[in-house]
Amino acid sequence: MSDFWLSLLAPVIAYWLFCTFFEILDGTDWKWLKKYKIHESSEVTSRNRVTKRQVLVAVVVQHIIQVALGYFWMDTDAETGVPISMHMPRMEAVAPAVLRSLEAAVGRQFAAHLWLHKAQDFVYYTYWWAIPLIQLLAGL
Repeated sequence: MSDFWLSLLAPVIAYWLFCTFFEILDGTDWKWLKKYKIHESSEVTSRNRVTKRQVLVAVVVQHIIQVALGYFWMDTDAETGVPISMHMPRMEAVAPAVLRSLEAAVGRQFAAHLWLHKAQDFVYYTYWWAIPLIQLLAGL
């Protein structure tokens, strides 16, 4: 499956997997699970006038709109960023900071040993995983 279709369908698939899981949990009569169940008050139950079928129809319509907008919004022919050859100099620029961080975390001598054997792995994972995760969490 291409990245294009995966990015369109993954949220829908994840939604239905989680909904199915929680619907199964909600419908079980397991005694150990009853203590975690939140019971609705009679007021909330009386105000809830929507059937499960109406909710299902609304969710399916929302998914159709979501996938259709994604299909027309996303460009299937666009490059997904800079060419891979442009990442090497950027990774080399990150390497000294990774080494300094490693030295601060585990000490200079052990960091030198790790760097000798696994420098490429540390830089790779920092560049492709740690930095994007920090950016995501910091909202950059």
